[in-house]
Amino acid sequence: MKRFALSLSALAATLAWGPAKADQTAHSVSADGNMVSVSWVGLKGGEQSLSFSLDDTLGDPFLPPVGMAHREGMSFVKDIKDSLPQGAQLMVSKDHTGAVTFDVAGELDVSVRQKALNEVYAGYQNAFSSYMEAKGFVQDPRGNWGPNYDAIIDQYAEELQPLAASLAEGHARPVAYIQNVLAFVQSIPFELDGDGMDVGFRTPDSVLSSNAGDCDSKSVLFAALVKAYLPDAPMALLFEPDHMAVAMAVPGGKGANFNLQGKPWTVVEPVGPTLLPMGDRGNRAGGTDWMLMMVN
Repeated sequence: MKRFALSLSALAATLAWGPAKADQTAHSVSADGNMVSVSWVGLKGGEQSLSFSLDDTLGDPFLPPVGMAHREGMSFVKDIKDSLPQGAQLMVSKDHTGAVTFDVAGELDVSVRQKALNEVYAGYQNAFSSYMEAKGFVQDPRGNWGPNYDAIIDQYAEELQPLAASLAEGHARPVAYIQNVLAFVQSIPFELDGDGMDVGFRTPDSVLSSNAGDCDSKSVLFAALVKAYLPDAPMALLFEPDHMAVAMAVPGGKGANFNLQGKPWTVVEPVGPTLLPMGDRGNRAGGTDWMLMMVN
């Protein structure tokens, strides 16, 4: 899994027509949960419709089990307390973000105190990380824990090939296909809970069946559908603070471009609800605090 940190200062988003709201005109799921029918308005106008089958298992959105991982880490800390140098007192605090801080107090030599503190931090982090990895979570380029997006995209790129084939009908050229998939995913309603908070990540099948998803859920669905039809297209997930988009190196892409490894890359925004073509980032145009995780 390759990761790149970028500092971009000259991104321009150009749009040949005013941005419109992504419009999904119909969505239904069969009684047995196996068939989904959906209609939406494409980037150039005109309604499109298709039906496709899914597994009958609808997954719920989920968040990384940070609380349980913290318990694992604190269990290690509790066990190590008795092995600290004589006279050492371990202090534990947690800030409003949930980040844990340790300190070792007592009349200790500076080097002894630092060694003990290093052991506590290392043990806590190892126990925390081991729990998260055992549950299938990984750290993104910003160090935040989340689903293994890379593996999920690979899995669903294969499972969603029939849907990708349907989306490619009449849109066989790579750019035309990407634009069609982009409008399709943008039209799926954005998901928040009743308090306007993140409900967690949905896998691509869950987004399609529940007809809802947040920025990373919809970006992963978009990436999986692109990979299903264009398996060799260079692609990356683009991480910003509290947001995810997708970047691609596809000939013919225009707009918010940057160069990486000798190729021009175009940014796409699957999240919606604005109907944005390749290269148009809407109100996120000009952002510079990006990190990429290659997924193809």
